[in-house]
Amino acid sequence: MVRGAITGVAGGIVEGWLALDGGGRPRTALLAAEDGISVRAIADRYRADLFAAGLGHGHHGFRARVPLGAGRRLRLVDEASGLALSEILFPAADASDDRPLTVEALIAGPPRWTTAELVRHAENLPIAATLAALGPQVALERMTRFIFGEVPDVGSLRDLVQAVTDERIGPVDAFRMLLRTAERMAGGPKPLPGVYEGTYPFLRR
Repeated sequence: MVRGAITGVAGGIVEGWLALDGGGRPRTALLAAEDGISVRAIADRYRADLFAAGLGHGHHGFRARVPLGAGRRLRLVDEASGLALSEILFPAADASDDRPLTVEALIAGPPRWTTAELVRHAENLPIAATLAALGPQVALERMTRFIFGEVPDVGSLRDLVQAVTDERIGPVDAFRMLLRTAERMAGGPKPLPGVYEGTYPFLRR
């Protein structure tokens, strides 16, 4: 089932989210007005609130400028299915409308998640399923490269793989151990690669 909503409008910029239940790959949102004006937006921006709510990996937000006047109706439509999911009345213009919108503001990469966020919400990632499908050795190597950019200590990784294999440590706890090690090495929360980069280690739902 496809779900989504428009969650905010300010200065002509519309923000919201769009996703299949459970996450999945990014979908295309159509922001459609009653007179035929339609703006497309890829729903791939990271939103911490979606990740915390268990909506996949949280990278399902969108942001786009929509040239509408106050009082006009705007609908959020899932392009692939044609389903209309949310409707708002466009608010009156505010002072920020007079400020130029830079290209950088629209095309800037989505905010990255951090080690701290993944520690808090690790259970929302398909960690156990990834270990079951790939085996502890391959899965933990991929997770380690995702977090550290490399495998920093082969001996420590071997010990962790054995602990998971022997079921002395659960998959989610093992992942959290790696995240906390990275935070100790970095001196605090560390930004991590995005979901759509090549180092993302988990099965894609």
